[in-house]
Amino acid sequence: FKDEETRDAMMAAVDAIEGICYLTPEAEHIEVCVLGANKGSALAWLCEHEDLDLSSSVAFGDGGNDVELVATAGVGVAMGNALRPCLEAANLTCESNDEGGVGRTLLRLLSEG
Repeated sequence: FKDEETRDAMMAAVDAIEGICYLTPEAEHIEVCVLGANKGSALAWLCEHEDLDLSSSVAFGDGGNDVELVATAGVGVAMGNALRPCLEAANLTCESNDEGGVGRTLLRLLSEG
């Protein structure tokens, strides 16, 4: 969006339509999707489909579109550069991708058993 006013108007327009929602992965844009369709519901479906225990899952995120993912996972990890909503939804915080956060966290979690 060119400015916050245009972005806010678009979010209000999406809010007015029943059955859809928006996610805010970054300040510059929004993602419009069917209500309930998000990365968290996808993770839950995948675990059920593959007969995996959702509580044993680990997920990493940094944007507004990752909030449901890190909240749904057994261990939700926010990257060091994550937006506040993602940080608040996570169980853990790790280094940024530039600092090897995913790899370091996985090694630490695997060593803890």
